[in-house]
Formats: sequence, C-alpha cells, structure tokens
Amino acid sequence: MKAQNGGLQTFLRNHRYIFEVKNTVELRVPSPYPKPSSDAQPVRKSYKSKNCFFHFHHPQGCPLVDSDCSYSHEDLES
Repeated sequence: MKAQNGGLQTFLRNHRYIFEVKNTVELRVPSPYPKPSSDAQPVRKSYKSKNCFFHFHHPQGCPLVDSDCSYSHEDLES
C-alpha cells in the first residue's frame, strides 16, 4: 500500500475491475463475456486483455468458466 501514491481511495479507483465501492467496499464479480449474435458486431479488444484477478488470487477461484469470463484465465504477464 505504501507504494501506491494517493492513498486508499486512489488505490480502489485504480483497481475498479476488482473492487466495487458503494456504502462499503465489495469485490466486483467479473461480468460474463458477451455471446456473439447473428448480427455480431466486433468484440471490443478490452475483453481478455487482463488476467482474471479471481482466477489467480482468490482462494475459491473465478466463479465463471474461462469461456464466460471477460478476463483471461491464461497468464498474460509472463
């Protein structure tokens, strides 16, 4: 936490893909990957561009299977 400049609020804001701030701070459940339709528009490049925090760091893993998760279950940072 000391390495983060700006304090706790900035840390939570910068990691909004992990945390959701309401009246309390909660873990954000990953959103399902959009399914292509018949009139499919190109899928945004932001999908699967980050590692899934839950898959790599949460004790129970990601609640979604790899094909449904918006984040990558393969290690992209190695």
